[in-house]
Amino acid sequence: MKTLGILGGLGPESTTEFYLKLVQKCREQNNISWPPVAVYCVPLAFDFLNEVIIGGGGEIKDFLPFLIDGAKQLDKAGPDFAVIPCNTAHIFIDEIRAMSRTPYLSIVEEIALLAKEKRMKTLGLLGTQKTIDSGIYAKALQKQGISLVISSQAEQEIVSQTIGKILNNTTNEEDKIEMLNIVRNLQQKGAKAVILGCTDIQLLINQKDTDVILVDTVETLVDATVKKMLS
Repeated sequence: MKTLGILGGLGPESTTEFYLKLVQKCREQNNISWPPVAVYCVPLAFDFLNEVIIGGGGEIKDFLPFLIDGAKQLDKAGPDFAVIPCNTAHIFIDEIRAMSRTPYLSIVEEIALLAKEKRMKTLGLLGTQKTIDSGIYAKALQKQGISLVISSQAEQEIVSQTIGKILNNTTNEEDKIEMLNIVRNLQQKGAKAVILGCTDIQLLINQKDTDVILVDTVETLVDATVKKMLS
């Protein structure tokens, strides 16, 4: 089994969720041993996380040095390949790949491949403001002939605020209801499914909560990771 590297901590809950799902999937696939995994959690200040990554203020380019340093730290463990269970960090996936000697799977690329395989023609997207503004999903899906619809600016502000609450563990039932309403609005705009384009959103809503098809980026990355680990 190949050794996996996880560049994580963005946030810690989604990293933990990814790891636990990875272990369970490996157990289902081969039931031989725990998967060999090296994890490096990027030490970001809480204010930086809230203001730059989740909020609309600050420069997203200030995020890159932390990611590059983390990738270099992870290199020292010598994994065969690595993943980043954070959608926003994939704004810089090309830079990370260029600066690291470890190959990286892309959560965005895997979602685009899954959508093509499932013959999805139009998808909605929930994510941080930075992820939306970067256009990383729009570009990846367009290459596969898939259209993307996004929320209104007012709804996007709710999404961003809710992601911040998830990271700070302060969400309530009203937050869940608001997110599900936004999911339904994306469906009304023509989305046949909605991408949970922040790995923390699936900690608040999941497929049990709605009849709208949700594309869970954590689950998708886990499936792609296990396939590569066992290849």
